[in-house]
This record gives sequence, structure tokens and C-alpha cells, in this order.
Amino acid sequence: KIKTFDDYYDVTINNNVITKTLNKTKYATAADDQYMKSVQQMTGMSSPITANYIINLPREAKKAEGKAVKLSDDKKKVLLTVTSDDFFEDPSKFEYRIEY
Repeated sequence: KIKTFDDYYDVTINNNVITKTLNKTKYATAADDQYMKSVQQMTGMSSPITANYIINLPREAKKAEGKAVKLSDDKKKVLLTVTSDDFFEDPSKFEYRIEY
């Protein structure tokens, strides 16, 4: 089975809060996964993969936190743009916490 970046994070949705946090136990195994090794090799050859996440909220966000998080002008859309470089060098860029 091919793994994605999301396989190494836990997403929780409850009480008008969405969080995505790194699962350190799973992340420790990323170096052993054959597919992730090939992604890392591509990244090393200056061919990083870009991932764009768009989260549409049912109402305006009260707070949106995260290193790579951008909130739309109407505060109903959260955008997150990260790369495979980020995954291997600073996986916390994939993390966020959104209150709405």
C-alpha cells in the first residue's frame, strides 16, 4: 500500500475544532517505507512534491493556527501549502488547529 503524508498525522474533529498533529510513532517508521524513500530521493534531486490542502468550514473561523496555514478573506476557507521538503525537514508545517 502506498502511503501518503497524511498517514503520519492524526486528525481530530470535535466541538467545532479541527486539529492535525504529527504521530511521532508512525513518523519514526517513514524512513523504512519504500515509497517514502523514493519521495525523499525525488526531493533530494530538487523535485519536491507540493501538497495543497483546502478546508471549507461551515462558518467563519474564530482562530486558525499552524506554520503554513492561511485563512481566506471570508474566514471560511483554510489553505495549507506544504512540500515533501517540509515533510522530511520540518513535519510540523503540516500541523494545524482550527476553531470555528
